[in-house]
Amino acid sequence: MQRRQFLAVTGAGALATLAGCSSALGSVGAPVVPTDRLEEGGWTLQDESEEMVFEESYGPVTIEAKSHSLVYSDDELREAIKEKTLGRVDGAMAMFAATRVDFSPNLADLPGSVATDRIVDRSETAARSQFATQMEKAGLENVGQVDTGSLAVDTGADARLTTFEAEFPFDGVSVPVTDDRSISLTGSPIDVEGDLAVWSHEGSVLVAGGAYPASNVTETVTEELSAAITVTVDVDLGLKPDRYRQEIRSLVRAVK
Repeated sequence: MQRRQFLAVTGAGALATLAGCSSALGSVGAPVVPTDRLEEGGWTLQDESEEMVFEESYGPVTIEAKSHSLVYSDDELREAIKEKTLGRVDGAMAMFAATRVDFSPNLADLPGSVATDRIVDRSETAARSQFATQMEKAGLENVGQVDTGSLAVDTGADARLTTFEAEFPFDGVSVPVTDDRSISLTGSPIDVEGDLAVWSHEGSVLVAGGAYPASNVTETVTEELSAAITVTVDVDLGLKPDRYRQEIRSLVRAVK
């Protein structure tokens, strides 16, 4: 189902694209991500793109913004869930994305900090809006921003951190127990969290974040197949929200 691909869909679009326009900017360098850690953790690069973000006037200065995004999927987690659900659930269960936004003129060349703060605000607003919209388009329900704060990142900045919540409609699975009988597990929505961090660094704005399951799925169903046979099926997907949250935030901190 399309909604089972939700985290793969929340990639470059969630962190970059707003509008198309011509640009004086050339190619934007990719953000630096912890490649070794991603590979060791079973993450696979799914998409790489450059997009226009916005073109706006701030007083006498017109600012153009262009982004370069990298989107990764946790294929190790995907395969584990596919195996546990007998192939019934096969989709990206966690994603990580990082974007570098460059500007013309360069933010480092603008006088004072007020203009820079306003442009970072604009970039953050764009990233938040797109992140939420893409989650909704991918089939997530009850998407909403629930918290804001800060996150110390490895560049030395305190990034602006926004946390989102949503629900992933999990339909459950049907488990065959005889040639003509099966047990249906109804399932229930899986809580999803998303973290989005935005900060300025050396004249650019960096945006990094990801989404991950925020609750586990467990269910027990007992059914009498005959007067003599009773079958009990236990489902436990073994999802570990705390571990996923720590991993995503560690990856976010390392972006440069």
